Amino acid sequence: MKKTAGFLTVSLLIAAGPALAQPPLPQGLFVCHVLTSGEQDGLVFVQADDIERARVVASESAAFVAGSPPLPAAAVVECVPQAEAGFRSAAANDLLEGLVL
Repeated sequence: MKKTAGFLTVSLLIAAGPALAQPPLPQGLFVCHVLTSGEQDGLVFVQADDIERARVVASESAAFVAGSPPLPAAAVVECVPQAEAGFRSAAANDLLEGLVL
């Protein structure tokens, strides 16, 4: 009886293995310039498959804001790949350069 139970347990684990596996993480790294509800500039760092998904994730995230704890993003202004992070907004570029990660 013990051998049957052990065999059944192993069989179930093997069958369930693929269902328990975690999906791979997105490969893209993005930085998004957002505005908070108080119209403050903020930054959100996002791991996503593409820039459109990064915008969606950033819009639902808390942003790094100068001199304040993270605040909820109210609007996404721009997302760029992290490797070439440079925004059209001087305020966002200043915020990025001033961050200590």
